[in-house]
Amino acid sequence: MLQHYKHKSVQRSDLPKIVDLLAACEVIDQLETNRSLAELQRGFDNKPPNTIRNDYLWETPDGQAIGYGLYGIRHQPESQEAYPSVKVHPDYRKDNLEAEILTWCEQEIHKLCPNATIWVSARSDRTHYTTLYENQGYQPVRWFHRMSRSLRAPIPEPQLPAGFTTRTCQGDTDVEPWVEMFNQTFIDHWQFHPRPIENRRHEIQQPDYQADLDWIAVAPNGTFAAFCDAYIFHERNARTHRKEGWITGLGTRRGFRHQGLGRAMLLLGLQQLKATGMETALLDVDSENPNQAQKLYESMGFETIQTSVSYTKTL
Repeated sequence: MLQHYKHKSVQRSDLPKIVDLLAACEVIDQLETNRSLAELQRGFDNKPPNTIRNDYLWETPDGQAIGYGLYGIRHQPESQEAYPSVKVHPDYRKDNLEAEILTWCEQEIHKLCPNATIWVSARSDRTHYTTLYENQGYQPVRWFHRMSRSLRAPIPEPQLPAGFTTRTCQGDTDVEPWVEMFNQTFIDHWQFHPRPIENRRHEIQQPDYQADLDWIAVAPNGTFAAFCDAYIFHERNARTHRKEGWITGLGTRRGFRHQGLGRAMLLLGLQQLKATGMETALLDVDSENPNQAQKLYESMGFETIQTSVSYTKTL
């Protein structure tokens, strides 16, 4: 069916059409993956280093946007991984366009990276998408939980080990020690790839970077020992009429674990979100996290509200 529609590489002027397409999909999908024009523009204008990203739009002959396909390819020293994503207007899904656009993305990925491993994810309770991926030969390999905690409930005061201090990150000055800490923290985690310094530098230079929610714990000898990154999606909160904040990163460096730093930094992050007026904290966690992160979150009052499946496929 794709031959009946025209497709093109997305230009910045096409983004309003994509906003409308994602909004139409959201009515049916209820995944909260629709985006404002400002959010799409930021992503379009600020692509991260070490990554290829290509976006394509499918239209009817009269110019109506009915399909959106994109893929990103991350170049790692030891591997190449690709991440396609497909959205099709609900009125056109009966024609199998999603599968055809996904196949098209896979073929484009293969031209650029013949040995790439492809990853997609879907909510476990959204059978439309789990069936799409499984019918395309993707295999489920990992499950991730989204957890929620009310910020109206009491938040205990963080207790740091003796001599440790906390502070927010200080821009470019902290980039290299922060990256060293991050890589030492997650080196034993599933699908870990070292974070390049230039990617961290790119992250803190973004217009929506929230420096006041980016915290680190510093050991008595000055070593960055743990961190908690929080984030507020203001546009999403405006759309949903909710006051939600996210714990987007939490970790303790190897050599500093089992001292209560993870718990303390999580409590600090929750306090910071509450201080901004947020009412609910959210986070995502690997169900097989090697450091028992889910148990920590549950002990702090978080509850699982949904589960996502990570699928993979080798071309």
